[in-house]
Amino acid sequence: MGEVRERRLFSREVTGSNKDMVFNWAFLVHEKAVPSFQTRIREVNARHSFRGVEFDCTGPWPPYSFTPPLDL
Repeated sequence: MGEVRERRLFSREVTGSNKDMVFNWAFLVHEKAVPSFQTRIREVNARHSFRGVEFDCTGPWPPYSFTPPLDL
């Protein structure tokens, strides 16, 4: 896997979800590795969602997802 960036959190109003966002990470994954990455997310959710944490996998997102915030 390539780069990982922590992104800002969004409120329920912004995401349209009834769940709180506690992590927002961007992973730079090679195109050929996307299916196995998504499978791994599903496996983690299947084993751990009963704990109240669930990972959503979205994207692809534009390259600016991997740039630091301007306020840094």
